[in-house]
Amino acid sequence: LEENCLRLKYIEGDISYLLIWPPGFTLSEKDNQIQVLNETGRIVAIVGDEVRLAGGEVPEEFKGDLEQQMQQEFPAECPGPYWVVAPPE
Repeated sequence: LEENCLRLKYIEGDISYLLIWPPGFTLSEKDNQIQVLNETGRIVAIVGDEVRLAGGEVPEEFKGDLEQQMQQEFPAECPGPYWVVAPPE
């Protein structure tokens, strides 16, 4: 969590992606942990854990297209690049 933006950092390297979760996914704070919940309320990730995510990168220059597709605007303080998370199985 950086600047109130949930980002994915590779263990090696300097790339940090703003995570774009599927519709219905939410963030929750419980017991001093930030959790990602799916549409049924099941925990799919906890901030700080190592995770494997499917999906793909969307560069900063496609922000407008991505916002239109996701039907939401991303906070200005949360720049790209973006990682659109595929729904976990």
